[in-house]
Amino acid sequence: MLGKKAAIASQMFPPNKILFWLGYGVAVAILLIGFILVIQRFGSEQIKIRENLESFYLIQRFFKSPNCLIYSKEDIMLTGIIDLEKFNSEKLSSCYRISGDFPAFKMTLKSDGLTSPKTVKTPNWNENRESELKLPKKNVPFYSDNKLSNGVIEIEVQNPK
Repeated sequence: MLGKKAAIASQMFPPNKILFWLGYGVAVAILLIGFILVIQRFGSEQIKIRENLESFYLIQRFFKSPNCLIYSKEDIMLTGIIDLEKFNSEKLSSCYRISGDFPAFKMTLKSDGLTSPKTVKTPNWNENRESELKLPKKNVPFYSDNKLSNGVIEIEVQNPK
């Protein structure tokens, strides 16, 4: 009985093919490890937690809410496009009604189409303090005088602590 099993095994893996199967196993192992490393790298980027997550979501309110700075006409909202008429401190105050310790924001819109940079601040912005965080400049379209223009917005954040 043992002889038949050994004969069958030697036919499946003949001695002259052992090096081929060892090389094949090593190649598959290397490919598998490479695949796992690639998946791990992309997977870890997807679950990366942003710093100042609260500030990030509050900023989204300014550019995605119909009650804030975005352009809307005849009940059609164009998310991400700033309405220059709404880009003022009064509109920002009505949009960002807060009580308690929430971050303060200062936004500056610059463009070749504007005579000077336009700055708005939330009601809790303290002029006597420096901003703790300056977000990278972001290119944004804005609507003014019945035309669409391109500009750059700078956002600064003051944390209440």
